[in-house]
Amino acid sequence: MILRTAPLLLFFSLFACVPAGPPAPVPLDVAAISAAAAALPGVRIDSVDPLSLSYPGEILFARGAVLPLPGGPALLDPLAALIAAEPRSRWRGTVRSAGGESPPYDLALAEKRRELLERYLQGRGVQTGLVTLVAVAEEGPPLELTLLGDQGMNAAISSGVKP
Repeated sequence: MILRTAPLLLFFSLFACVPAGPPAPVPLDVAAISAAAAALPGVRIDSVDPLSLSYPGEILFARGAVLPLPGGPALLDPLAALIAAEPRSRWRGTVRSAGGESPPYDLALAEKRRELLERYLQGRGVQTGLVTLVAVAEEGPPLELTLLGDQGMNAAISSGVKP
């Protein structure tokens, strides 16, 4: 009897050693990200579902300027830390300019701001792929970001120009 059950015992003991598979992914804590975003200096929460935030008026950029205002790093560093702290998050952003010169000039200005913001965020530890910024020549907040969640895992920090 023992000889017949020994192979079964061996099989079950080996089967017990096989890992069950990868753990289930932990969902993105959007509530925690929203709470942290609400504490960002200078930010305005435009929507909570999906989370959308902006830097309105001339708090970040002076009208017609490519470089942020002198207080820009004090606004952008906490934003970069928030984005970098959750590497599973994905954000879509719009960088705007409407200086009134001409649409091509406004678009070129928004594109330069977009390039600068991408370099700045990467320099502050934001991984490539977490933020996609698009430059547009239109009225509105100079920088607006929307949390897409943890989707778009294969996206890269990418640029785009939207006339």
